[in-house]
Amino acid sequence: MINPWIDIKKNCYKRITRDLNLFYAISRDEDYLLIIDLDDLVIKDRKLNLKGFELYQYEEDNKCKIYLKLKESKNWEIFYQLCNDLVYYAQKSKDSISSAIIRRLVAWQSFLSSENHCFPFEKQLGLIGELTFLGETLALNTSLKTAVIAWVGPEKDKQDFRLNKVSVEVKAYLDNKKEKVHISSLEQLNQESGLLFLYAIGFRISEDGLTIKDIFNTIKINIIENCPEELSRFEQLVFEYGYNPLQEYDNLEKLSIFESACWKVENDFPKLPITVKNNAIFNINYIINLALCGKFKVKEAVLITEIKKGL
Repeated sequence: MINPWIDIKKNCYKRITRDLNLFYAISRDEDYLLIIDLDDLVIKDRKLNLKGFELYQYEEDNKCKIYLKLKESKNWEIFYQLCNDLVYYAQKSKDSISSAIIRRLVAWQSFLSSENHCFPFEKQLGLIGELTFLGETLALNTSLKTAVIAWVGPEKDKQDFRLNKVSVEVKAYLDNKKEKVHISSLEQLNQESGLLFLYAIGFRISEDGLTIKDIFNTIKINIIENCPEELSRFEQLVFEYGYNPLQEYDNLEKLSIFESACWKVENDFPKLPITVKNNAIFNINYIINLALCGKFKVKEAVLITEIKKGL
């Protein structure tokens, strides 16, 4: 990771990307800064306090300028991740760029204020499942770049991976759960068009296994070597999932794969139909026993063949 502030002279700045008014800067006192020019006053009446930073804001002519100063330059990596996060969400925003940036600053305020050094096990299991499918199934059968671009789950898409007319929902479970997977929304197993597959991976806790950190670092190194232009997207997706690679967690479990299998989700696959959706129903959660779904089970090669048709 290259420090973008290292070559900036005192009291100078550098635009981060051509289409956004975000700038790396160095102050007269050689502090690391992020300068954000916003086109409106969406930050008005909102107090932001980001731990580890000093924030100043100036309003003029119905515009707002934010100065974010890093208190300790040794923490530049997390500052760099914050900047990448703002750029990523501002560029993909479908509404006001200013609103997108403020939403992300609020999210970072919450994250930086947390003293929790534990990552919930259910989220560990889910993320390891998706990263395993990305790195060991999809990337090996297409390309790493294709796999990273196809990963849309952390962006709140209906399914975890989408490649043209093929979508894949990835589920992970522990060996003592016997192929029982949790479905957390109606949309996960319902698709209006194209093909939908359910890919389930069974894990067990093992001293010979890998943690999220291990898997993340392996994929990151491969991205740097093969498709560095996708590194920012990959890091932001992992962060959006809830895992911060720069934070030291105390409870990361080592998990190893003991089986994986694939099911084609067709109309009569056991699932709740999208027609049960009702605004009065706040949340839907159910469990599927994949051991009873044998007639829908297909070889992994079937999934790979369908994916490659659209590439």
